[in-house]
Order: sequence, then C-alpha cells, then structure tokens
Amino acid sequence: MIFLTGPHGSGKTESAKILTSFNFQCIELGEIIRKKWKESKSNHDFDLWYKYKEKIHGSYFTDNILVKEIKNQIAKNNEKNIVDVVLVGSRSYRGIKYLINNLLKTNESIIIYINADIKNLKKRCEIRDKKKFTNKEFELWLKKDEKMGITSILPYVNFFITNNFSKKELERNIINILTELKSIKL
Repeated sequence: MIFLTGPHGSGKTESAKILTSFNFQCIELGEIIRKKWKESKSNHDFDLWYKYKEKIHGSYFTDNILVKEIKNQIAKNNEKNIVDVVLVGSRSYRGIKYLINNLLKTNESIIIYINADIKNLKKRCEIRDKKKFTNKEFELWLKKDEKMGITSILPYVNFFITNNFSKKELERNIINILTELKSIKL
C-alpha cells in the first residue's frame, strides 16, 4: 500500500493519475469523507460536521469510514490486475497508522510526500477550485493542514517529490520511485 500525501495543490491527484496508468488502484480519501458528509445532509459545513462527529463517535470516526470504504473499493477491483493500492490525501501520520493497522496484515507500506513552493501550490488550487485566494486566505488553508497533522507525516516519509515543474517531470519522479521500488517493469 502506498500513501500519497502533501499539501493542497502539490500534485497528489496528478500523481494518482500517473500511477493509475501503471495499474495502481488509487483511492481519494477526501472524496470518501466529503461524500459521507453530503449524504448526511448536515446543516454544518464540512469542518464542523466531522469535528462534531468525532466528538460523538470518537477521534477515529473518519478513519473508520475510510477503512470500510477502502475495503469495499479494493474488493470491487479484486479481479483486476492491480499492482497495488494508493491512498491519496492522508493528512496525519496517526491516520496513516490507523489505516495500516486496519487494512494490512503487515506494516509494509510506502509514504510519498509531494510538495511545491507556496506560489505553485496557490496557483494550482486557484485553477482547480476556479477561485482566487489572497495570500492570507491560502496561508490559513495550509495552516489547517498543519492542524490536522500533515507535518507529523514527515519523519516517516520514504520518498519526497518537489513538484515545481512540469507534469512530465512529475511523471519522471514517479517512475523513478516505482523503478526503485521494483513495483513494475518499465
């Protein structure tokens, strides 16, 4: 199992697309939780909803949702020739460890952390979200990732990618990692 993580706009989704082209099954964790929030028809915004739910159901509320849905998605693709599963968007090492303990028989997993300079992160998020952010707004958004624990992942990262360049360069970085892992024959 591979965990693909990093701040907003770093290129996780683009990296997942590259990995999918090599027969990896990529599962977007944020999409799973946002879908659950929408299904709940909550009157609260997303942040208030999950904090409230964790207060009631415990701090592993969202992680339990993820474990169940990841198992379902893996089971759906069981017949396909999948190289490995890539979980995209973990925001804390505590969450990664919980997923490892509840999904894997061993502790064998890889963490890839993708980052970029703040200018590129902001530009990509503005394109993706079709919205302009002030520098202050964007810095607050990144601080939210920090509060969720994204920096707690750093000591456990197996591979770092600095994604300030082209999609071709990102693909080259991913292929270099896969070659090093010998996950696929290129």
